[in-house]
Order: sequence, then C-alpha cells, then structure tokens
Amino acid sequence: MLSPINETTCGGNEGTILTPDQLGAIFSNIATHLINDDITDVTLIGPDDCSGWPSSFHAMITNSITMSKLTHFGGHEYGNRTSTSQGLIDSVKNSAFPDRGVIMTEINTVCKGCDGGTYNSDYGFNNYAGPAYKYALQHLNVGVNGIQIWEGYDSRYHHPNRYLTWSMWGIFAVNDTTHPDVYTTRTHYYVFKQLYNFVKPGFKRVDISTSLSNMTVSAFYNEANGTIVITGKNDSSSAQTIEGILKNLPTVSTLKYYYTDASHNFSQGSNVTVTNQTFSKLLPAFCVFTLVGN
Repeated sequence: MLSPINETTCGGNEGTILTPDQLGAIFSNIATHLINDDITDVTLIGPDDCSGWPSSFHAMITNSITMSKLTHFGGHEYGNRTSTSQGLIDSVKNSAFPDRGVIMTEINTVCKGCDGGTYNSDYGFNNYAGPAYKYALQHLNVGVNGIQIWEGYDSRYHHPNRYLTWSMWGIFAVNDTTHPDVYTTRTHYYVFKQLYNFVKPGFKRVDISTSLSNMTVSAFYNEANGTIVITGKNDSSSAQTIEGILKNLPTVSTLKYYYTDASHNFSQGSNVTVTNQTFSKLLPAFCVFTLVGN
C-alpha cells in the first residue's frame, strides 16, 4: 500500500498543506499512473490525516479512479481516543464502498518532545508502552483491520518548516544522535510482541466481553489452523482473575500464557488448563497478557 502524502490538514508541520480538491487530485493522478502502467500489486491508502480527515476522506471516496486502486483508508490518532478510527469506519459503512477497510497507520501514546529530537522522559511500561497497548486494542475493538505503531526506530526527517531533526518515538532506540551506530530495544518491543507475535494476517477479531473493571481485552481466531488468541491490559493496581468461557470455538485443552509488566519482558508463565471450554487465570496488576490455544 502506498501512502503518497501525510497529514495535509495539520498545519504543515509534517506534510504539505492541501485543500481537499488538491488532495483528491493527487490521489486520482497517482491511481491513474498505477492503472496505465499496469502496476496491479500496489494500492493506495490515506488520507493519513489528523482532525481534518473528513473532508480529505470525502475527496477520495467520491473519486471512482482513486477508489479503483484503494482497499483501505488510513488514519492517525494518538492517546486514549478512538474518534478517528470510529469515524472512518462509520464513514466507510455509510458510503458507496462499504467493503473497504480501515487501518490506523499511526497510533501511540503521546511522546513529549520526541518530534524535536528530545528523548521522552519515560519510555517504560507504566507510563508509555503499557498505555500504548491499551490504545491499540481499543482501536482494534472498534473494528479497524490493522494498526501501525509510530514508529519503528528513531529516525531523522526533513519536515516542512523545520530543520533536519531527529524523531525519538522509536521501538528501537538510537544510542547517540551524533554517531548513530547502535540501536537497542525499548519496552514497546516486548509489549507489542504480545500481539504481533501471535496475531498474524489471516486472523479475525472475535467478540469478547468482560465484567472486570480496569480491564481491556481483545480476542482473535484463525480458522485455517484453529488458533485462539486472547490478549489484554490489566490496568488495576491489584491482580485480577479472569474466569473465561470459550463459546463457538474449537475445543482446546490448554492456553499458553505470556505477560509483560514493569519487571518482566515477554515472559512465559505456566500453561492454563481449559476444562469444558472454561478456564481461570490470575493476572498480575498493571500487566499486558496473552493467552494462546490451538
């Protein structure tokens, strides 16, 4: 998927300021090139915008040439919000192209000062990586087809209206911006391994609910191999016990258990026994967890 332009309604800090008509023309022209040059394996995605996305979305979805080369819309949202993801999903459902999907192409916890080459004051589990996992699950639970974390590794950018500067949001951290020769993993790497290590292309999100407070959960199922993945974030200051019931799913006898918290990075605990499709598991306070069965 090709995202040709970034955040055109965000004041020009990271992308060229465009009117909806200008953005629509760019997407339509690129789509025309892809069609004329018979580039069939590349599709477009966008508008990859912030709060001004509705007008950009309208310019794209009302253009038949653009839509012939677009399978997913993309959006950006940071922090504890899902208004953009929900808005994009609702707009797609109520359009002439309800079969199109939505991918949140940028999400994360807000990293203070990180766009200007300053390290965040805390990249740890409790204040940064853990909340980001909760936000990712919230977007998935709304119904998006995928998420991308901004960003893979600390990098330098030529942004409009700025000097060449470092972005310090990376899952991989640079050791020294003057001699950047070593990258190491931040806590984000281990936290999001709880999701990406198990939920691969081909999985579908399935319904899950809980009456536990301060608990965010998501569940996924792969029909091809029968794998079940339950993952979540316990935001309680106390350990909580999940009393789980698997409904309308294949019979499993055990669930493998993995967790990450402020003291453990993607640690595997003891297996959880499943009896008659029910199970019980005590989850540590302030942790991210994953249960996997097949």
